[in-house]
Amino acid sequence: MKAFTLSSAVLVATLASVSSPHAEAAGTINPWQHCGIGAVVFPNHGIAAAVSNITWDLGTTAVISATLSEETCGTELFRTGQFINENYEQIETELAIGEGKHLNTMLSMMGSDEKDHAQLIEQVRQNHVITAHKLNHEKAEALFLHVQGLLLQS
Repeated sequence: MKAFTLSSAVLVATLASVSSPHAEAAGTINPWQHCGIGAVVFPNHGIAAAVSNITWDLGTTAVISATLSEETCGTELFRTGQFINENYEQIETELAIGEGKHLNTMLSMMGSDEKDHAQLIEQVRQNHVITAHKLNHEKAEALFLHVQGLLLQS
Protein backbone atom coordinates (compact mmCIF):
# COMPACT_ATOMS: atom_id res chain seq x y z
CA MET A 1 0.00 0.00 0.00
CA LYS A 2 2.87 2.38 0.82
CA ALA A 3 4.42 1.69 -2.59
CA PHE A 4 1.12 2.47 -4.32
CA THR A 5 0.69 5.69 -2.32
CA LEU A 6 4.26 6.77 -3.04
CA SER A 7 4.01 5.98 -6.74
CA SER A 8 0.66 7.79 -6.92
CA ALA A 9 2.20 10.86 -5.29
CA VAL A 10 5.11 10.80 -7.74
CA LEU A 11 2.70 10.40 -10.68
CA VAL A 12 0.54 13.30 -9.51
CA ALA A 13 3.55 15.54 -8.94
CA THR A 14 4.88 14.69 -12.39
CA LEU A 15 1.55 15.19 -14.14
CA ALA A 16 0.79 18.38 -12.26
CA SER A 17 3.99 19.91 -13.54
CA VAL A 18 3.30 19.01 -17.18
CA SER A 19 1.02 21.01 -19.44
CA SER A 20 -0.07 20.79 -23.04
CA PRO A 21 1.95 22.63 -25.71
CA HIS A 22 -0.97 25.00 -26.33
CA ALA A 23 -1.22 25.75 -22.62
CA GLU A 24 2.49 26.38 -22.38
CA ALA A 25 2.22 28.88 -25.21
CA ALA A 26 -0.66 30.61 -23.47
CA GLY A 27 1.03 30.18 -20.10
CA THR A 28 -2.23 29.56 -18.29
CA ILE A 29 -3.86 26.11 -18.47
CA ASN A 30 -2.53 22.97 -16.84
CA PRO A 31 -5.12 20.28 -17.61
CA TRP A 32 -4.71 18.43 -14.33
CA GLN A 33 -4.94 21.60 -12.25
CA HIS A 34 -7.35 23.78 -14.25
CA CYS A 35 -9.73 21.32 -15.92
CA GLY A 36 -11.97 18.45 -14.97
CA ILE A 37 -13.71 17.74 -11.68
CA GLY A 38 -10.56 18.51 -9.70
CA ALA A 39 -10.52 22.12 -10.90
CA VAL A 40 -14.18 22.50 -10.05
CA VAL A 41 -13.77 21.24 -6.51
CA PHE A 42 -10.32 22.70 -5.78
CA PRO A 43 -10.24 25.91 -7.82
CA ASN A 44 -7.51 27.53 -5.74
CA HIS A 45 -5.43 24.43 -5.00
CA GLY A 46 -3.72 23.09 -8.11
CA ILE A 47 -2.11 20.06 -6.49
CA ALA A 48 -5.37 19.02 -4.81
CA ALA A 49 -7.14 19.45 -8.17
CA ALA A 50 -4.53 17.26 -9.84
CA VAL A 51 -4.86 14.59 -7.14
CA SER A 52 -8.66 14.64 -7.48
CA ASN A 53 -8.48 14.36 -11.27
CA ILE A 54 -6.01 11.48 -11.08
CA THR A 55 -8.09 9.71 -8.42
CA TRP A 56 -11.37 10.23 -10.29
CA ASP A 57 -10.37 8.86 -13.72
CA LEU A 58 -6.59 9.04 -13.97
CA GLY A 59 -6.95 12.58 -15.31
CA THR A 60 -8.55 11.45 -18.58
CA THR A 61 -11.51 13.86 -18.42
CA ALA A 62 -9.27 16.79 -17.51
CA VAL A 63 -6.86 16.11 -20.37
CA ILE A 64 -9.64 15.54 -22.90
CA SER A 65 -11.40 18.76 -21.91
CA ALA A 66 -8.11 20.67 -22.13
CA THR A 67 -7.24 19.14 -25.50
CA LEU A 68 -10.60 19.28 -27.27
CA SER A 69 -12.16 22.32 -25.66
CA GLU A 70 -9.70 24.33 -23.60
CA GLU A 71 -12.32 27.07 -23.29
CA THR A 72 -14.26 24.80 -20.89
CA CYS A 73 -11.45 24.94 -18.37
CA GLY A 74 -12.10 27.63 -15.80
CA THR A 75 -15.55 28.55 -17.17
CA GLU A 76 -19.02 28.61 -15.60
CA LEU A 77 -18.73 25.03 -14.39
CA PHE A 78 -15.48 26.00 -12.71
CA ARG A 79 -17.09 29.07 -11.13
CA THR A 80 -20.04 26.97 -9.94
CA GLY A 81 -17.73 24.49 -8.24
CA GLN A 82 -15.83 27.35 -6.67
CA PHE A 83 -19.09 28.90 -5.42
CA ILE A 84 -20.22 25.60 -3.88
CA ASN A 85 -16.82 25.05 -2.30
CA GLU A 86 -16.67 28.57 -0.84
CA ASN A 87 -20.29 28.56 0.41
CA TYR A 88 -20.73 24.90 1.30
CA GLU A 89 -21.71 25.38 4.95
CA GLN A 90 -24.42 27.90 4.05
CA ILE A 91 -25.70 25.68 1.20
CA GLU A 92 -25.81 22.69 3.56
CA THR A 93 -27.82 24.71 6.09
CA GLU A 94 -30.22 25.90 3.39
CA LEU A 95 -30.61 22.32 2.15
CA ALA A 96 -31.69 21.32 5.66
CA ILE A 97 -34.23 24.16 5.70
CA GLY A 98 -35.37 23.45 2.13
CA GLU A 99 -34.73 26.89 0.65
CA GLY A 100 -32.25 29.73 0.56
CA LYS A 101 -30.38 32.29 -1.49
CA HIS A 102 -27.12 30.31 -1.78
CA LEU A 103 -28.97 27.12 -2.69
CA ASN A 104 -30.96 28.88 -5.42
CA THR A 105 -27.82 30.59 -6.72
CA MET A 106 -26.05 27.22 -6.95
CA LEU A 107 -28.96 25.69 -8.87
CA SER A 108 -29.16 28.65 -11.25
CA MET A 109 -25.42 28.50 -11.86
CA MET A 110 -25.81 24.81 -12.71
CA GLY A 111 -28.42 25.65 -15.35
CA SER A 112 -31.64 24.88 -13.49
CA ASP A 113 -34.67 27.03 -14.25
CA GLU A 114 -35.94 28.89 -11.22
CA LYS A 115 -39.38 27.28 -11.63
CA ASP A 116 -37.74 23.85 -11.12
CA HIS A 117 -35.77 24.75 -7.99
CA ALA A 118 -38.32 23.57 -5.40
CA GLN A 119 -38.64 20.13 -7.01
CA LEU A 120 -34.88 19.79 -7.45
CA ILE A 121 -34.21 20.83 -3.85
CA GLU A 122 -36.67 18.18 -2.70
CA GLN A 123 -34.89 15.53 -4.79
CA VAL A 124 -31.53 16.53 -3.36
CA ARG A 125 -32.92 16.48 0.19
CA GLN A 126 -34.37 12.99 -0.30
CA ASN A 127 -31.32 11.40 -1.90
CA HIS A 128 -28.18 13.30 -0.89
CA VAL A 129 -26.20 11.83 1.99
CA ILE A 130 -24.03 14.24 3.98
CA THR A 131 -21.21 12.37 5.68
CA ALA A 132 -20.15 14.21 8.82
CA HIS A 133 -16.55 12.93 8.87
CA LYS A 134 -15.74 14.24 5.37
CA LEU A 135 -14.01 17.55 4.80
CA ASN A 136 -16.09 20.41 3.36
CA HIS A 137 -14.39 20.24 -0.04
CA GLU A 138 -15.26 16.53 -0.23
CA LYS A 139 -18.87 17.30 0.69
CA ALA A 140 -18.91 20.12 -1.88
CA GLU A 141 -17.68 17.73 -4.58
CA ALA A 142 -20.31 15.13 -3.65
CA LEU A 143 -23.08 17.76 -3.73
CA PHE A 144 -21.89 19.14 -7.07
CA LEU A 145 -21.81 15.67 -8.65
CA HIS A 146 -25.18 14.73 -7.16
CA VAL A 147 -26.96 17.85 -8.42
CA GLN A 148 -25.23 17.61 -11.78
CA GLY A 149 -26.46 14.01 -12.07
CA LEU A 150 -30.02 15.04 -11.24
CA LEU A 151 -29.91 17.80 -13.84
CA LEU A 152 -28.60 15.41 -16.49
CA GLN A 153 -31.48 13.02 -15.77
CA SER A 154 -34.13 15.68 -16.27
